Amino acid sequence: IGLVYLTAAPAQNAAQEANVGIIISECHRCKGYAREALELALRWAFEDLKFHRVQGAFMNDAQKDRAMRLFVGQGFTHEGTRRRSVLKPERGGVVGVWKDVTYFAMLDTEWALRGVLKPRETVPTLWDEMFARHTREREEMVKWDEKHNRIRRVSSTETLRDGE
Repeated sequence: IGLVYLTAAPAQNAAQEANVGIIISECHRCKGYAREALELALRWAFEDLKFHRVQGAFMNDAQKDRAMRLFVGQGFTHEGTRRRSVLKPERGGVVGVWKDVTYFAMLDTEWALRGVLKPRETVPTLWDEMFARHTREREEMVKWDEKHNRIRRVSSTETLRDGE
């Protein structure tokens, strides 16, 4: 059917971090096997091995969006994209193409609270998740400013006039 892997390099093991990935053969996709395999791997990582953090990395390819939806649906959070960080060799291995790698991760606390947190009715896209994160961070900044009153508010035109 496919392959599930959970790995940790020595430095990651000391930091209680692991990488998880899934490869499902084409004829077995869209049948729930990847979701079930990911849940089992996460249960093993967090409950038995006591990892603090598990991450998934996605290279730009045809299955990236589907895989990201699976991981976000399980509670992973988008952490960022390393631009052109992996060289993918072309046929023959002489010439290659630099690929972006997008990272998602889940913490042990998120795993523990997954049953308490409101389940998502629909799996958001990466853009939905980034917009929600931006909104949360903006709200936190507004609260911080209300408490400390340190951000000077000016209109864009005033800012431009100051530079003239």
